[in-house]
Amino acid sequence: MSLLASTLVMATASLGGFQLDGDAQGRATLAWTGYAGKRYVLRVADLRDGRPGPTRELWTGKGLAHVMLESFDVSPGGAAVACVQASRDVHDKPWRTYVLRRAAGGAWSKPIRVSGKRIHDVSCATDDSGRVTIAYGLGGPVRTTTIAVDGSQEGPVTLRRDSVGPPQVVASATGAATIAYTADTNRQRFLYIAESGPGGWTSRLVGPAMLPELAMDDTGRALVGWSSVSEADNQLRLATAPAFAPQTLISEPRSTLSRIAASARGDVLAAWQSNAWTFSNGPRELHVMLQRPGQPFGPPVSLGRFEGYPAEIALAADGTGAAAWNTARESRPPKLVVRRLAADGAWQPPVALAGTEVQIVAAPGGTVTVAWLAKSADGRRERLHAGLVATGSLARRSR
Repeated sequence: MSLLASTLVMATASLGGFQLDGDAQGRATLAWTGYAGKRYVLRVADLRDGRPGPTRELWTGKGLAHVMLESFDVSPGGAAVACVQASRDVHDKPWRTYVLRRAAGGAWSKPIRVSGKRIHDVSCATDDSGRVTIAYGLGGPVRTTTIAVDGSQEGPVTLRRDSVGPPQVVASATGAATIAYTADTNRQRFLYIAESGPGGWTSRLVGPAMLPELAMDDTGRALVGWSSVSEADNQLRLATAPAFAPQTLISEPRSTLSRIAASARGDVLAAWQSNAWTFSNGPRELHVMLQRPGQPFGPPVSLGRFEGYPAEIALAADGTGAAAWNTARESRPPKLVVRRLAADGAWQPPVALAGTEVQIVAAPGGTVTVAWLAKSADGRRERLHAGLVATGSLARRSR
């Protein structure tokens, strides 16, 4: 396996952040914020064969000078949404929240300001028609707002008033949305799932949990995984719609769930870090378990040393996929690793990247689009790169 293509997307004194997502066929779109000269900008570009196409500037530093990319999502059919928070000054509060949308194959819309107060820790998702679901709130009420295709807004709806973790939201191609959030009850942390329906939003208690991870396959089936709330429990668990009945993924002391991914056809990939707790002894490694449609989970596989959060995993529509993570401690030069998952379930040799953060999108056939952040040689500038990881044979054919 090799890095087929690598392109410098942006070099800047300060990159605010970047997010990469893709549709069901692995067509990736990259969004990022940063300084372009004296202007602070939000830009997006579709990535094809690891290279950015025409770049669209969605926001500039004129007027509302500071903008943060809070959440970014691409639907199975290729619609996209960027949720941003902006202010006239970094000290200006409250920040205003906006949604920018793109229909599949279409142009980006003008910003839509989201109604409501105390909007922070935002997660958003879009269906194929452009209907956007937003969830937000931390350390207080967790709320949701829906923006219809015509731009009208429904909400905000308060799901619960005592959340302790930022919510996550996923949406199906047809608009069914699911939100995962945690709340404290009698000094114990519990996981709740909220689902949209004809009668509005309904919430259900799943069980004691922390650090939930939410995913959805292209059939609209939502999955949520989480870590145990106490060292005595030692369980990493998963629950699947419609019942969301908890099942044990693995019993492993001091481990923390990192990510859950689902493919269009129903494959599930779970990743966790071993010995993640403070003062844990033993090697910190990234482990994964794979479930093929209609089958139980396979045995856990160690992918290698794992030091920096977060790990990223992705599955393509044909069940191939990838994992990417940081293997070096903060005191050492950063080293990112990407490993590809083949159709037969075997993990391919690692590809190393010099950088600090990485995100991935998997495409059918075993190719993986990668975006990563690295420092310049003098450490003064941040450099956003994009590339394509493929098998050696694919790389030779493409050169």
